[in-house]
Amino acid sequence: MLLNEVVGGGSGLPHFSDMAVGTSELAWALPVVALGACAGWLFHGFGWAVGKLSARLGDRVVVKAVVAGAILGVLGIFLPFTLFAGEAQTEMLAQQWTALGAGALLATGFLKVLASQVCLGLGWRGGHFFPLIFSGIAIGYAAAGLFDIDPVFALSVSTAALLGATMRQPLMVALLLILCFPAKAVVFVLAAACLGAAVPVPKAFSRKLPH
Repeated sequence: MLLNEVVGGGSGLPHFSDMAVGTSELAWALPVVALGACAGWLFHGFGWAVGKLSARLGDRVVVKAVVAGAILGVLGIFLPFTLFAGEAQTEMLAQQWTALGAGALLATGFLKVLASQVCLGLGWRGGHFFPLIFSGIAIGYAAAGLFDIDPVFALSVSTAALLGATMRQPLMVALLLILCFPAKAVVFVLAAACLGAAVPVPKAFSRKLPH
């Protein structure tokens, strides 16, 4: 915080301040959690599939990078928000999500998970953390539109479930996401992260996140 005051900038994490929780939000909480957890489960499946592709391509470093770029480029043509890490795109999405439609938002969230695994699994440099947060946010906006619930509630729950399913450490997920969502979201974030982490993942899919 001191460095931000002195030199400017920020943590890169999105921050949402206002959240309303009512009967509708509680009624739709589990379906929203299910969407996020499903994306988290697919994260492991996509990683397994990309690992198989990487092994088939062998030590062809340039070929791997080109294949990853081609897949990312095709996704970007149809869903531009699947490009880049997701930090700046989160702010843009917050302004445009009502005009995109639930289908495009869901596709963006799920395919962003695929794009992340493709790029990192085929040799590109970076990390999963920001892309996965963005994926959870895109899915949350889709859920808010589908179920007519408070968007920040939907974002917090879907993102927590997705990260819980990928990181398998609910408490760490809750501690990280408290930087993004208001204090009143803590209980819902922790519960969603626990539910996401409880989703069984085949051993063949299990692999550590790249650092």
